[in-house]
Amino acid sequence: MPCPEPPAPPGALVALLNRVGAGTYGLFYQARSLLNFLGFTVLVVIRALIDPQRIRKVAFVAHIEATGFNALPIIGLLNFLVGMVLAFQGADQLRRFGAEIFTVNLVGVGILREMGVLITSIIVAGRSGSAFTAQIGTMTVNE
Repeated sequence: MPCPEPPAPPGALVALLNRVGAGTYGLFYQARSLLNFLGFTVLVVIRALIDPQRIRKVAFVAHIEATGFNALPIIGLLNFLVGMVLAFQGADQLRRFGAEIFTVNLVGVGILREMGVLITSIIVAGRSGSAFTAQIGTMTVNE
């Protein structure tokens, strides 16, 4: 009895539709997971607002200190250095137009309104995220 022939490989159109279907399924799965997480978060916040005794005050203040207050020195240093670079570059460019007097305004508006918030958020997210990840890693190793 002869061996049956293997099935023909799928055509390019079938492979494309397969990839699109798998990607769409993955997208909907991630969207469902995100909505599930957001719903759970809203539920926990509502429960905490209804019964404030559920909030652990010492842990809450410790996390605020770890993520915000302890990050102030590095945030201040980075914003100061970026402000210095912006002032130096801005003064050089403004000198060409005879508007060197507006360097302070450039730094004030550029750092305080625009870049300061962005730099602060990136530093806090990176610093706190890496610190929490290291803490979880330490807990896992010590487990």
